[in-house]
Amino acid sequence: MNYQSFSNLYSLSKTLRFELIPQGETLKHIENNGLLLQDEQRAKDYQQVKKIIDDYHKYFIDEALTNVKLENLQQYYDLYIKRDKSDEDKKQLENIKKDLRKKLIAMVTSNDKFKNIFKKELIKNDLVAWLGKQSREQKNELSLIKKFSDFTTYFAGFHENRKNMYSDEEKSTSIAFRLIHQNLPKFIDNLQIFEKIKSSGVELSSMSLLLGDVVLEDFFKLEYFNQTLTQTGIDFYNLVLGGKSNDDGTKLQGLNELINLYNQQQVDKKNRLPKLKPLFKQILSDRDSYSFVLDNFKNDGDVAGAIIEYYDNAFNNSDSLFNRLPIIFNQINEYDTKQIYINKSALTNLSAKLYGSWDVIGKALEFYYIKQIDKDSDKNKTSLSKKEKWLDSEYFSIYFLDDVIRHYSENKQIDEDNVTQNLVNYFTQIFAKS
Repeated sequence: MNYQSFSNLYSLSKTLRFELIPQGETLKHIENNGLLLQDEQRAKDYQQVKKIIDDYHKYFIDEALTNVKLENLQQYYDLYIKRDKSDEDKKQLENIKKDLRKKLIAMVTSNDKFKNIFKKELIKNDLVAWLGKQSREQKNELSLIKKFSDFTTYFAGFHENRKNMYSDEEKSTSIAFRLIHQNLPKFIDNLQIFEKIKSSGVELSSMSLLLGDVVLEDFFKLEYFNQTLTQTGIDFYNLVLGGKSNDDGTKLQGLNELINLYNQQQVDKKNRLPKLKPLFKQILSDRDSYSFVLDNFKNDGDVAGAIIEYYDNAFNNSDSLFNRLPIIFNQINEYDTKQIYINKSALTNLSAKLYGSWDVIGKALEFYYIKQIDKDSDKNKTSLSKKEKWLDSEYFSIYFLDDVIRHYSENKQIDEDNVTQNLVNYFTQIFAKS
């Protein structure tokens, strides 16, 4: 057979790799001036300066959005709560969101400080001036910034990434998207939930301890959304919902905790209230939350560095959640365990670890209901249905569960050694070993 017709039909691609190895005087120059070490140190400093720039972005966004007043909120509200939206309604709603995004970003980018935020002047001038006005440990930060005075092009790619925050398009990394597409719907949902709270009989008098002279109802007016554009405003709004822990370990209850207490008293699930929805943090406002903007990894070293940084923050940082948990639970006897809740889904696992059997807590709850809440629950279908709904509660406080177990042990004579292991002691012992 003649194979010539099958040969030399396609060109062969080959990749040649060359290594540039400095020689002679070039090598001596690099070694004598420590250029490689300088580049390695500059790469480390670059990571620190990026964090400083992000802090500046957070400061700038907060300042630029202060006193901003959005229009069309009522028009958006009317369409958003409309039950059966026509195609025209949906189209109009999208147009309103687009208009809100564009107007919000226009107000941000018209701020004088924005003109330099992606230019060399940010490094050379603006950051230096800003750090000089901050009440923070800035001496080292200023020296880091000045190191890059002649290397501002290092941040070209980083700036491109951060430009997405100021886009008026429908991008998830934009501050406009965060506010208009994510927080505004939550805010309006909360307006409707609050109306239910007011008519339900939830005791709200204790909120005065948290709010002082501020009127609670003001937080649930449509125009108040303009106060939640900044991270400062978002934090205050979420504090109203979630409460505040004092330095002495006491807790000022927020609205959601009052809802929890109210719902625990409702045997019929139909009477329970939905919880208010916390607003998402502003973009970049907290890098250990879901709201930060993720940087692109350029190489394996960036990936490894990110993992090491996460590990250091999570485990080696004294203020991290992992390090605070043992402290919190070792002091659990000092807290009000009526306000510490355990999700129902965790009860079987907790029961197995605490009492050696997965169903002890479940049986104790059922026994408590029959003896203390509804003695007819095993005699008719209506009471049986109420019992099932009560047992299906989403969470129970540690204080209540301890009382339930104690009541069960006194009547059912479960293992005496296990009876002494109440939940408070259990958590304390776990974290004493950590």
